[in-house]
Amino acid sequence: MNTIVIAAPVVPGKLEEWKEFSRDLHEGPRHSDFAAFIEKSGLSRVRCWLQEGPGGAMGILLYEGETPVGFLQQIATSQEPFAVWFRERVQECNGMDLTQPTGPPPELVTDVHAA
Repeated sequence: MNTIVIAAPVVPGKLEEWKEFSRDLHEGPRHSDFAAFIEKSGLSRVRCWLQEGPGGAMGILLYEGETPVGFLQQIATSQEPFAVWFRERVQECNGMDLTQPTGPPPELVTDVHAA
C-alpha cells in the first residue's frame, strides 16, 4: 500500500464552497462518481481534513492505494465529466490547476512507529 499526503490551501473567501465540494464527494451527489474514479485509478481510500491556522485554511488530503500518483495523473488528464468537474472545483476552491505539473510527489521525511 502506498500513501501520498498533500496540503492544499483554500482560496481566501472560498471556504464554504470548499466545504460544499467536500460534502459533494463524501456524501452528496458526486459520491458514487468519486468512488468509482478512485477505484478505477488504483486507490483504495481518500481522506481529507480541514486545517485552519494563521495562514488560512488548508485541505489535508491523504491518498492510499497501489498507485496514488496514478490517480493524480488520471484526474489531471481525463476528459470524463467527473474529472473535468473535479478539476474545475479544485481550481475554484484551492487555486490549483491540476492540468499543470506540480513537481515531484511529497517526500516522506519521518516515519516513526511505537516499539
